[in-house]
Amino acid sequence: MKRLGLALLLLVAAVLVAPEPAPVAGGTLAGFARSLGGLRVAVVDAVFLQAEAARRAGRRDDATDLYELVLQLDPDDEAAAAYVAEARFDVVLQVPDVASRHAALLALLDEIEATWGRRTHKARLQEVAARLILTTRFAAPPVFESLRSRWPHPERIALRWLVAAARETGRLPEAPLELLHLRELPYLVIEVAATAQAQGDLAARDQALADGHEILALRQPLLAQLVDVPWDGTLDQTEGRLRMDEVLQRGLTCVEQIAAGAAGAQAAIDELGALTGPSRALEALEAALASER
Repeated sequence: MKRLGLALLLLVAAVLVAPEPAPVAGGTLAGFARSLGGLRVAVVDAVFLQAEAARRAGRRDDATDLYELVLQLDPDDEAAAAYVAEARFDVVLQVPDVASRHAALLALLDEIEATWGRRTHKARLQEVAARLILTTRFAAPPVFESLRSRWPHPERIALRWLVAAARETGRLPEAPLELLHLRELPYLVIEVAATAQAQGDLAARDQALADGHEILALRQPLLAQLVDVPWDGTLDQTEGRLRMDEVLQRGLTCVEQIAAGAAGAQAAIDELGALTGPSRALEALEAALASER
């Protein structure tokens, strides 16, 4: 908590040097910050730097306290809001029963959505919201399934948020990709597109295909550098590794061939399966093809 104490000292210093601060409306720190005039930016920046230092040092509790202090001083700080949301999500995952975790997660997602609804720039918060859904999918499957009471297809929602954030920033966000180990995103896109095809939801299929091509356009150089170990485990054979851009491109082609009724769709799926091995994406492609027969 030393960093938090230092941040509070900065606030005290600001009070001492501020020339005739205006009355603080409602006694809030945000009102106090506004009363500082030109000093406000310096105070907020100083506290934010302390929060960043605590985060990099792994002092999560201190970092969260400091970011919350930043938000009290500047409610519009997007980076602080994103970190606080992620810290609260870690607490949500510790809730013991599924029903309570479900309620807590929905409440957090609602709060995040309400927060970005008030902002011109919302990419960081959309990234965080997508991360929460995708993390839940892998870390707490029962809670993820319970999200279907709100959204029938949470995967589609997460993908849409990621792409919306990418459009704002001109890049695909790094944090959710790191969460998915950068290798899961292509499979997620393929699964969403193929599942929509199997369900006859052609608008959702076309949207997922468009998202996939947009991801390729935004991150193809990075995806091309990423490799996955082939399902037969030949780690030392570099030429046998899978480039994630190739996986995504092949998967999108499979869905497009199924949609077009192309005779080569099964062969394309078999070729992808021979490279990747079993996956949800491959199961979704098989189901999509079966739905057309």
